[in-house]
Amino acid sequence: MSPSLAERTIVNETKIEVLEEKLDDLRHTVNDNHNRLMDQLDNMREISCKQHAELASQLEQTTDSLKLKITNLEKLKDKWQLYAIAFLAFLAGCGWLHAINLPTILKFLGI
Repeated sequence: MSPSLAERTIVNETKIEVLEEKLDDLRHTVNDNHNRLMDQLDNMREISCKQHAELASQLEQTTDSLKLKITNLEKLKDKWQLYAIAFLAFLAGCGWLHAINLPTILKFLGI
Protein backbone atom coordinates (compact mmCIF):
# COMPACT_ATOMS: atom_id res chain seq x y z
CA MET A 1 0.00 0.00 0.00
CA SER A 2 1.34 3.42 -0.89
CA PRO A 3 1.60 6.16 1.69
CA SER A 4 -1.10 8.74 1.66
CA LEU A 5 -0.61 12.32 0.69
CA ALA A 6 -0.64 13.47 4.33
CA GLU A 7 2.08 10.98 5.31
CA ARG A 8 4.29 12.03 2.39
CA THR A 9 3.78 15.68 3.30
CA ILE A 10 4.81 15.03 6.90
CA VAL A 11 7.91 13.11 5.79
CA ASN A 12 8.89 15.94 3.43
CA GLU A 13 8.32 18.58 6.13
CA THR A 14 10.50 16.58 8.52
CA LYS A 15 13.25 16.37 5.92
CA ILE A 16 13.01 20.11 5.31
CA GLU A 17 13.29 20.80 9.06
CA VAL A 18 16.36 18.56 9.29
CA LEU A 19 17.93 20.34 6.30
CA GLU A 20 17.17 23.73 7.85
CA GLU A 21 18.82 22.65 11.10
CA LYS A 22 21.89 21.45 9.23
CA LEU A 23 21.98 24.69 7.25
CA ASP A 24 21.78 26.69 10.49
CA ASP A 25 24.64 24.61 11.93
CA LEU A 26 26.70 25.32 8.82
CA ARG A 27 25.95 29.05 9.11
CA HIS A 28 27.05 29.06 12.74
CA THR A 29 30.22 27.14 11.86
CA VAL A 30 31.05 29.52 9.01
CA ASN A 31 30.42 32.55 11.25
CA ASP A 32 32.59 31.09 14.01
CA ASN A 33 35.39 30.34 11.54
CA HIS A 34 35.08 33.82 10.08
CA ASN A 35 35.29 35.43 13.51
CA ARG A 36 38.31 33.34 14.48
CA LEU A 37 40.02 34.14 11.19
CA MET A 38 39.38 37.87 11.60
CA ASP A 39 40.75 37.75 15.16
CA GLN A 40 43.83 35.93 13.97
CA LEU A 41 44.34 38.40 11.11
CA ASP A 42 43.97 41.35 13.50
CA ASN A 43 46.53 39.77 15.80
CA MET A 44 48.93 39.17 12.92
CA ARG A 45 48.46 42.77 11.75
CA GLU A 46 49.27 44.12 15.20
CA ILE A 47 52.39 41.97 15.41
CA SER A 48 53.46 43.01 11.90
CA CYS A 49 52.96 46.71 12.67
CA LYS A 50 54.98 46.34 15.86
CA GLN A 51 57.82 44.62 14.01
CA HIS A 52 57.81 47.27 11.29
CA ALA A 53 57.98 50.02 13.90
CA GLU A 54 60.95 48.32 15.57
CA LEU A 55 62.73 47.89 12.23
CA ALA A 56 62.03 51.51 11.32
CA SER A 57 63.59 52.72 14.57
CA GLN A 58 66.63 50.51 14.03
CA LEU A 59 66.97 51.80 10.48
CA GLU A 60 66.72 55.37 11.70
CA GLN A 61 69.46 54.76 14.27
CA THR A 62 71.68 53.15 11.64
CA THR A 63 71.02 56.01 9.24
CA ASP A 64 71.92 58.59 11.88
CA SER A 65 75.11 56.68 12.66
CA LEU A 66 76.08 56.51 8.99
CA LYS A 67 75.33 60.21 8.50
CA LEU A 68 77.67 61.03 11.39
CA LYS A 69 80.42 58.82 9.94
CA ILE A 70 80.03 60.39 6.49
CA THR A 71 80.18 63.88 8.00
CA ASN A 72 83.36 62.98 9.89
CA LEU A 73 84.96 61.51 6.75
CA GLU A 74 84.06 64.61 4.73
CA LYS A 75 85.63 66.83 7.39
CA LEU A 76 88.78 64.70 7.35
CA LYS A 77 88.92 64.80 3.53
CA ASP A 78 88.45 68.58 3.49
CA LYS A 79 91.18 68.97 6.09
CA TRP A 80 93.71 66.91 4.11
CA GLN A 81 92.76 68.63 0.85
CA LEU A 82 93.44 71.96 2.49
CA TYR A 83 96.84 70.71 3.70
CA ALA A 84 97.64 69.39 0.19
CA ILE A 85 96.65 72.70 -1.42
CA ALA A 86 98.74 74.63 1.08
CA PHE A 87 101.70 72.32 0.48
CA LEU A 88 101.35 72.63 -3.31
CA ALA A 89 101.10 76.41 -2.98
CA PHE A 90 104.30 76.38 -0.93
CA LEU A 91 106.07 74.20 -3.52
CA ALA A 92 104.84 76.38 -6.38
CA GLY A 93 105.81 79.54 -4.50
CA CYS A 94 109.31 78.24 -3.91
CA GLY A 95 109.63 77.30 -7.56
CA TRP A 96 110.05 73.60 -6.88
CA LEU A 97 106.82 72.70 -8.67
CA HIS A 98 106.55 73.46 -12.35
CA ALA A 99 103.29 74.26 -14.14
CA ILE A 100 103.65 71.08 -16.22
CA ASN A 101 103.35 68.81 -13.17
CA LEU A 102 100.59 70.77 -11.40
CA PRO A 103 97.53 69.42 -13.35
CA THR A 104 98.71 65.83 -12.87
CA ILE A 105 99.20 66.31 -9.15
CA LEU A 106 95.80 68.02 -8.74
CA LYS A 107 94.11 65.21 -10.65
CA PHE A 108 95.87 62.64 -8.44
CA LEU A 109 94.68 64.43 -5.29
CA GLY A 110 91.13 64.73 -6.63
CA ILE A 111 91.08 68.50 -6.44
